Amino acid sequence: MCMNSVVLLYFLIMRPKLKITSSTYTREDLLDHIDDAHFQKNWKAKRRYQVILHALSGKYTTDEIAEEVGCSRASVTNWVKRWREGGTWALEKNNYRPTRQPALTEEMVVDLVEHLTAGLISGGKGHESIQVWLKERYDLDLAITAVDYWYSKIWDRFCKGELQDCDASPKNPHEVDLGLRQRLEDREKKRAERDRRRRQLGLVACA
Repeated sequence: MCMNSVVLLYFLIMRPKLKITSSTYTREDLLDHIDDAHFQKNWKAKRRYQVILHALSGKYTTDEIAEEVGCSRASVTNWVKRWREGGTWALEKNNYRPTRQPALTEEMVVDLVEHLTAGLISGGKGHESIQVWLKERYDLDLAITAVDYWYSKIWDRFCKGELQDCDASPKNPHEVDLGLRQRLEDREKKRAERDRRRRQLGLVACA
């Protein structure tokens, strides 16, 4: 085995821990910021401070922090960079491009809510079924963390009313709107038939 392979293998096995230092902020300060962000329901800021808290301990690698906090490896690197450049101000500043489009359009959100309400998609733990549905229906590749984010956002937006009664839990948690399910199934059949006819017309035109 050549020296380069040995070095590469070493770094793959012994990934360096991400370590940052601060002479201004202590661990307790960061915990206060996390509590404040949670109280204000600023989940983005909370995750960012959690990243810095983990990095400040020096006990975790970048990959481990990403897994613990529930974000991408690139996000960990970006937020640590922001912290080093501007501290809490840079961390809380949202400087995303104004032209950035959301992953799910309004039409997709309404469609997803209808399918969840009809019981055609499971909103259970992990939300893998939603991830698969988005891929099959809209050819949209979303990480499971992004799917979790959108599910919680939809849940809050509809006051849990479309997916679960706001005032009380349903008597039967598995009870679904069968009428809505039938309408959606009929709509899917019409959509499939329309696509089939279009393909046939396309074949005739090419003949």
